[in-house]
Amino acid sequence: MPVKDEDVARLSPLGHAHVNFLGRYAIASSGPSEGLRELGEIPDLPEINSSAVRRES
Repeated sequence: MPVKDEDVARLSPLGHAHVNFLGRYAIASSGPSEGLRELGEIPDLPEINSSAVRRES
């Protein structure tokens, strides 16, 4: 099916402009450039009672 020029003119660059010809993403980062930040505190999670877990058979 041929693609018309007037249809191409209506395409949004937001949907595909971040993917280059080879299919690789080109995303500009505005975040910190010096390594990774430290993680915050990880809360203690409650234990899961394995006998209370419903198993489907």
